[in-house]
Amino acid sequence: MPPVDVSIGLQRALPLLAEYYKDEAILQAKVPSRTIPGVRERCLCCIHLRDGRPISCYIVKKDGKRQSVDLDLVQAADTKRGPFDWSLEPVKQPQPQPQQSDMLPDMPPDMPPQASQYTYTQSQLPQLYSPSQLSQPSHNNLFPSVTPSINKDAIPIRLRQELDLSWLSSMGRPQQILLRAVFNFINGQRSVAEIKAKFPHVSDDKIEQTIIFLMATHFATFKYE
Repeated sequence: MPPVDVSIGLQRALPLLAEYYKDEAILQAKVPSRTIPGVRERCLCCIHLRDGRPISCYIVKKDGKRQSVDLDLVQAADTKRGPFDWSLEPVKQPQPQPQQSDMLPDMPPDMPPQASQYTYTQSQLPQLYSPSQLSQPSHNNLFPSVTPSINKDAIPIRLRQELDLSWLSSMGRPQQILLRAVFNFINGQRSVAEIKAKFPHVSDDKIEQTIIFLMATHFATFKYE
């Protein structure tokens, strides 16, 4: 799984993680002193995610002691003084030791499809999923009222030639198709508005969220003159 770049800020990154990231992890960053109200020293700020959703927020002081902090205060500090240099560290779950009678031969893992199989044109999309399926909102969105907004004239460009989503094993099939379809239309020439026009049955907000997700995971960025 590649590191998640939340240079777009926690306010936009957390809803994306809630929608697409279904594992348990710690989102952490070093925070300068007197940045979070009530915290005078430099510390490590940690946001514990489960199924992509924050379940706790705390800081680790120099002496190793933990102190709970309000997530809203951290978001406000990240917006005003950051964004901070966040990193996402997966939490390894302990594996139970199987009984001798339960031990079975290892099954071969599913072979991931080739990247070319995920390259779709607009005319192919309805054959795979209906527009209503592609535009169906996720029930796992942590902040459904938060809608990221980007310049419609901005031109996204690819940072990688192929889109590897193997690290998002729990992502729904319609979401994967939409991500790959949007990525396919990013060619360094089309603007955000032109990419949106390729998806008349998908909301503009959903396309913007998809583009921001591609940026946050280092698959795309914006072209600057």
